[in-house]
Amino acid sequence: MTLHQNALQQVEEEKQQTFLLSIAKEFEAFAQKYPASTFVAKALYNAAQINWQIGQHELAVSIAENWLSHFDANILKEKDHELMKKNLLRLLFDAAVVYANNGQDEKALQLFSKYANPNIKKNDDRFFVFQYEMAKLYQKRNQRPLMIHACKQMHSEITNVKKPLEKTLVSEAQAFCDFQFLEEEWDFYLKVNFQVPFAQIKKQIERKEKWMKALNQKYLKIIDHKNAKWGIWSLYRAAMVQLDYVKALREMPEPKELPVEALDIFKKEVSSIAFIAEEEAITVLEKALLKARELGVDIEVTNKIQTRLSELGAK
Repeated sequence: MTLHQNALQQVEEEKQQTFLLSIAKEFEAFAQKYPASTFVAKALYNAAQINWQIGQHELAVSIAENWLSHFDANILKEKDHELMKKNLLRLLFDAAVVYANNGQDEKALQLFSKYANPNIKKNDDRFFVFQYEMAKLYQKRNQRPLMIHACKQMHSEITNVKKPLEKTLVSEAQAFCDFQFLEEEWDFYLKVNFQVPFAQIKKQIERKEKWMKALNQKYLKIIDHKNAKWGIWSLYRAAMVQLDYVKALREMPEPKELPVEALDIFKKEVSSIAFIAEEEAITVLEKALLKARELGVDIEVTNKIQTRLSELGAK
């Protein structure tokens, strides 16, 4: 398409939007002028839908909420009123998703709580999306128990997601929740350090090494969901699991009960183990950074990887 054709198309789209906006305003004006008319419900419904269609989301939400507050509590005779109610509830749900994705968390939570929570049940085609959006909102607000509950609810409905358009969303949601499920274990893992005496240190190293390998694999398994953002985050965290093991090894107190020669041998062995684990972690971080740049994902995790590599002296 040429620049001239693009310009003409843009002009036509602007004309169409202006025309639709004027129609929506006429419906609103009718409702205000004839509040007792039996057509008011239909007029406001049309105004909400048109405003949503042309991107006037705030106005569409306001009209939809007005409709529900005025007509939902009454028994209306027109056969299509139930359908209008259903469609407006879907509009408000879609609006909440838009708000959540735009970082307007309070607006999203308000709409989800008021309209989605009491109306969307299991087997509803929006239940999965609803639980995932709520999980993300709870995670941003550091409400971990509610976030975990939403993730578990979401997981219970994964097999019921049939729409092809939601396949990418499913992989993203699974990766997000599987990562969040590991956060508590990660926190506990960080608290494990090595303490004297020597007999205890050996067992502690063995336990932490075993835990390190298991937790590392749990993070790497998240990559199977094939989601770019959480795949990179998982690579980063897998490397951090190894680096915390390295840190614990290098900061452990020296077992004073060992004779000098035995202590020297012990320190060399520990140093060798730490070096190998650190090199493996650096390799994972470099792989993660390369992939993050290739895919152009989350700048936050990319910066974290770069900072950690810099601290480790990697080129």
